[in-house]
Amino acid sequence: HNHKFVICGNHEYHVSEQTYYVRDMFESFGVQLIHNKTVEVDGLKFYGEPRTPEFFDWGWMYKRGHQAATVWSQMPDDIDVLVCHGPPLGYLDMCPDWTDRDSMVHVGCKEQLDRLHQVKPKYVICGHIHESYGFTKYPYGYVINASICTARYKPHNPPIVIDTDLDLVYKS
Repeated sequence: HNHKFVICGNHEYHVSEQTYYVRDMFESFGVQLIHNKTVEVDGLKFYGEPRTPEFFDWGWMYKRGHQAATVWSQMPDDIDVLVCHGPPLGYLDMCPDWTDRDSMVHVGCKEQLDRLHQVKPKYVICGHIHESYGFTKYPYGYVINASICTARYKPHNPPIVIDTDLDLVYKS
């Protein structure tokens, strides 16, 4: 692939103090760390956001409500692809309820969804909620949960391919 992008997630909590070092390391391998950065490739604008709503004491987290709205207000108005760690509320965001393991709950971010309705990116690529791997349509294109790992952290999910020329999304 000519272009490779990466963002951190909740397991990369140690990177927050070393972002410049990690960015240099990735770039030495031809990979761009796109934290809060827009990159344009072949006419498509990609934006990266590593943070997700607070869950336990992991990395790259924000509080729901005002802090979440502040995070998502920083997303540019003219992007085509959002590469983020966590999903928007109601889209590929179901996981077990930690208070009742027999129930599933939506854990996506409402403030992210509100901002997506303003920006309308064609693709939203996330992966945080392993139980919700896959892709689905949303009003402006697709939400893609590309988590390679299962809920038990086993790397069994096949990669998801996005063909922007044909407007196709599929599991490889």
